[in-house]
Amino acid sequence: MKNKQEEIADLIFRSLTGEATPQDDEELKRWTSESPENERHFRQLKDLWTSTEAVGSMARYDAEAAFERFSERVMADGGFSQDGTDAAEESISTDDDVLPKQKSWFYVPVWMRWAAVILIIAGCCWQFYKHGQQSVERQLAQICVEAPAGSQTITTLPDGTRITLNAGSRITYSQSFGIKDRNVALTGEGYFEVAHNGDKPFTVTTASISVRDIGTKFSLADYPNDNEAQVVLTDGSVELDNKLCSDCSNVVMKKGQRAVLSKESGKLVVTGDANESDIAWTTHQLILDGKSIYAIAKELGHGYNVKVTVSGDRLATCHFFGRFDTSTQSLQEILTALSSTGKLRYKINGRNVTLY
Repeated sequence: MKNKQEEIADLIFRSLTGEATPQDDEELKRWTSESPENERHFRQLKDLWTSTEAVGSMARYDAEAAFERFSERVMADGGFSQDGTDAAEESISTDDDVLPKQKSWFYVPVWMRWAAVILIIAGCCWQFYKHGQQSVERQLAQICVEAPAGSQTITTLPDGTRITLNAGSRITYSQSFGIKDRNVALTGEGYFEVAHNGDKPFTVTTASISVRDIGTKFSLADYPNDNEAQVVLTDGSVELDNKLCSDCSNVVMKKGQRAVLSKESGKLVVTGDANESDIAWTTHQLILDGKSIYAIAKELGHGYNVKVTVSGDRLATCHFFGRFDTSTQSLQEILTALSSTGKLRYKINGRNVTLY
């Protein structure tokens, strides 16, 4: 059975945490009215508790543990009397030969003992608040630039790097970009004209690959639904990190090279056949210099926000030549021009296009 001191400690805890019953409130009211000191201690603790905006589940859990430890110390040392005097002090013999006096927790004034509990609760509340604040800061610290489906977007980063985003693409970077690092995350396709900074290399990361350079120009395409990721280097050099192959070494690319990463096998192949058609989309140009029907279907799909399907294997060996301006020519105009070669036909059903 709990003694009076334990009951008071429980009442205070239930009151502060909102779990007190009407009967508890009446009993606590009687206790606080017994002495000005009881009233003052309770009010101080209650004011701190209710004024802390960050009180939540973490503070509640730690407060319970703090009160339990406090209660155990009180009971172990003899508790405290209702008039604020130390019961432990009353129980100690004044005969030094019988029981030497020892320094006890409850020789500390009552207000200091309450202050210790208050500090524990306040510390818990502050930690909870800071944890939540840091979480919000991390979310708000990310800047996102996005190109809507069927259109392009050009943006300039704080360091002067110019980025052209292809349709349906997105980049994110921290508000501290350029201070500690120059890291950018990409979804889709972008052409990067990187401002030179030898002290802070520029890094673009996708789900499949990471491209690191100091100052150069390159195109990186890694749409989530594509089977391949591709890097085309038009100037300078970059270092590639194949994120799909943990045992592979980083690869250094030179100007005029193309790197193609298979998402299925994780194999990265670098060739020297990059040309202007690879970045023609940045100026709304579609250059067909012998491209396969599958490459054309992919570009048309991204450029016009449609799903292009190649039906059957008959077109697998077909390659096409030509130049189109996607900013002035419609999808149907381009498909009509391709079909005039006699190699293919097409059907348009809403946003679904079938080539056969």
